[in-house]
Amino acid sequence: MRSSRRSALWLLFALAACVAPRERRHARVVLCDAGQVLAGDERALAAGRVVLRVEERDSDRDLEAAVATLARLGIPHAWWLEVARSPSLADAHPEHMASLQGHDEWRVLAPDAPRAADGSVLKVHPWVPLTTAEGFELQRARLAARLAALPPADEVYLADLQGAPSACGCGHPRCRWATDYFLATPDSPRAISSGTPLGPEAAARFVAALRPAARGATLIPVWMAECDEADELCHGVPCFAGACWPALARQWAPLVAENERLAVLVLEPARVERELAALVHLERPNSPPIALDRTRLVPVVAAELPGAIQLLTDLEQSFDVRLWR
Repeated sequence: MRSSRRSALWLLFALAACVAPRERRHARVVLCDAGQVLAGDERALAAGRVVLRVEERDSDRDLEAAVATLARLGIPHAWWLEVARSPSLADAHPEHMASLQGHDEWRVLAPDAPRAADGSVLKVHPWVPLTTAEGFELQRARLAARLAALPPADEVYLADLQGAPSACGCGHPRCRWATDYFLATPDSPRAISSGTPLGPEAAARFVAALRPAARGATLIPVWMAECDEADELCHGVPCFAGACWPALARQWAPLVAENERLAVLVLEPARVERELAALVHLERPNSPPIALDRTRLVPVVAAELPGAIQLLTDLEQSFDVRLWR
């Protein structure tokens, strides 16, 4: 019965999409949640294209209803899938969450967080990156099932293909280059792995592995730039000249080679051109040089800018630190 109902809904979406679209004041692309569409948010309903957020908090029923609303108005839709941040996987498989075993500067943001000792490790809840073989397969299966439950779209954006925020322990929200960065201490003399590490091609491999579940949709990887010397968000950790940017380059290069279109999530509108420029031309020691056409990158930002996807909703990027033994 559920399968028949879903098939009927998808047929309705396809037929409705054939109706001539209404005249709209804007041809911009926006990223919003299903609730905004269902509430009649004019910023979404006046757009030329709507990218719908799909996080675990977003129900399939609301998403289907939002797509039906957009189809009646002749507005095409795409999906924005959150990859690494998964409360359900984090709770079911806490051992595969990213860890904090490196610098301690993140504690200025969470001074009451616990401390690891005697074989325990601090985990970044609810982030389960695809950078380990175990996390890769768990996320692939979860998102393949989610795509199967949703109406088809011609584009699917895959967000958070990197590690968890504050990857090295610096506290920077864009530090995403590692999963189990480790610095030995008397209390923690050895690293505790979150799983079997994959190489820098993990994100590119994940996009390819999910393609069969996309039902013909174009998969568009979403990336974030790393920290910056002028940020002052690394809390004294000299990350910019260290391992982070070369690691990012080694992860970014396979995506650039295998995907024509790429999106860049920018947390601060004033930094759009700066962060795009950093990813367009990237040359660091011990890393592959990268040079690509700026037009291949689509910024995603909470501002109305030419050629950008305007972010109208919140995207969960938060984490809390939990002790795991």
